[in-house]
Amino acid sequence: MLWTRPLAAAILMTLAKKESSQGSGSTYSRMAKKKPLSSKRSSGGEGPPSRNQLCPCGSGKKYKRCCALKPGGTGQRSKRILMWIGGITAAVLLGYGVAQVGGPGNSSLSSNTTSFGGLPGSGYYTEADLGEVDFAVLTEEQKKKVLDDINRAMCTCGCNLNLAQCVATDSTCPLRNSNIERIRSLVRQESG
Repeated sequence: MLWTRPLAAAILMTLAKKESSQGSGSTYSRMAKKKPLSSKRSSGGEGPPSRNQLCPCGSGKKYKRCCALKPGGTGQRSKRILMWIGGITAAVLLGYGVAQVGGPGNSSLSSNTTSFGGLPGSGYYTEADLGEVDFAVLTEEQKKKVLDDINRAMCTCGCNLNLAQCVATDSTCPLRNSNIERIRSLVRQESG
């Protein structure tokens, strides 16, 4: 049974009436005659609830930790949290943007580097990045075709790098020498 003030007061009154009918004026009658404790303002009354009452918004928090902090309907704590989330998001996006623009073989300052729509985040590697291969025997059109092919072809060692990227950046690849030979054979094949 849930004990509430009205229930306790009703029980005391009942016990006090029994005592008075029996003729004794003992404890229960004195307790029933006592002035009831002043009740705190309820959340359903006029004005806001007291600071230590449960918040009327239904969050289960005390009013002083919930809606009392919300001048004009926005809480200072939630505003700070949103500011942090926004800052972290901006930092992550900035880092992602820098990673996409920078990196080996993807210098935006290089005049011979063009964007490539192949793999996300990968640069387009040119003859300047592939010093091991001589592209001088090819025309500009043939050179562009070979470079497009090797920037699309994937290294077969499982490193998830394209052929040009593997040769230009990964000196530890076990297939690097065979990849260089693949590129040289493409150049010979294209030159006719």
